Amino acid sequence: VQKFDPCNSETGVEVYSNHNHSKLIHSLTKTEAKDPTCTEAGNSAYYTCSVCNKYFSDAEGKTEIEKDSWVISATGHSLTKTEAKNPTCTKAGNSAYYTCSVCGKYFSDAEGKTEIEKDSWVISATGHTPSAWEHNGTQHWRSCTVCNAELDRADHVFSGATCGVCGYSMVNPFVDVTSDRYYYNAVLWAVNNGITRGTTATTFSPDEPCTRAQTVTFLWRAAGCPAPSGSQTPFTDVVPGSFYEKAVQWAVETGITKGTSATTFSPDMTCNRAQIVTFLWRYQGKPAAGSTNPFTDVAANVYYTNAVLWAVENDITRGTTATTFSPDEPCTRAQNVTFLYRCMGK
Repeated sequence: VQKFDPCNSETGVEVYSNHNHSKLIHSLTKTEAKDPTCTEAGNSAYYTCSVCNKYFSDAEGKTEIEKDSWVISATGHSLTKTEAKNPTCTKAGNSAYYTCSVCGKYFSDAEGKTEIEKDSWVISATGHTPSAWEHNGTQHWRSCTVCNAELDRADHVFSGATCGVCGYSMVNPFVDVTSDRYYYNAVLWAVNNGITRGTTATTFSPDEPCTRAQTVTFLWRAAGCPAPSGSQTPFTDVVPGSFYEKAVQWAVETGITKGTSATTFSPDMTCNRAQIVTFLWRYQGKPAAGSTNPFTDVAANVYYTNAVLWAVENDITRGTTATTFSPDEPCTRAQNVTFLYRCMGK
């Protein structure tokens, strides 16, 4: 009696217990090839017979192979180290980490055993460490004690004669400007911001009238001395190279004034109260004015009506009395810088 091999490809008929048995062929199932990864083994393609449970490298079942001979070992990580870098005031740093060029994963160790999340190595920028405030007459700033970068430069924010941010106190060089006067802060602000230097080194002359040239120059300087777009004015009485020439050019170009005639500006003429508030109103873009007019000497249809009402509504002036504005009175130097100071939101 010969033992029956159901998948013997060489015998067509086998004898077992005196019975005839038909020859059977392999019933093969393919296992697809799979590339290995850094941590997991892969395999080449192979075939398994469900009848005889043997393994083959070919689809015809002709080349038998040993179990697990198809296994392709894991490749292992291919790691590149990123060195540690200290953070700075403005740039993040990082701890050392390793990147696998095969699987793209990140690790904290050179053996690739401890996987970490992307960006978990980031060390935030430290931020600046500010110094004490430094200042000059118009601005304050700080420096970083670590990298020396300049920080927080800005104009002083005065509360009275002292900056509420850095504590700088304005210097008063004038013997005729005392701290009990309404214009004290305005005068010091104007001097410290280069708007006026006074009439002498030690006097401001607060009660002297302001000329039209002085008034537009004060406003021009407060606006930052913008360069006029043109090179000439239409006025024959504006002296070339004078301290007020560019201020007048700018004021005419921006619609702040049209002069006293088509060809004259009258720079030495005293500027009255109506003119100064009108200049400021136009500089601010002619904002809407209040509807209540408390002044008996301000008519409803004169060029300065809206300017006066706007100035009163915005606390730039309260008039000379409760019911009079005195539009034709000379605007003094003290009034001029005070109106300007209030107009600029100081």
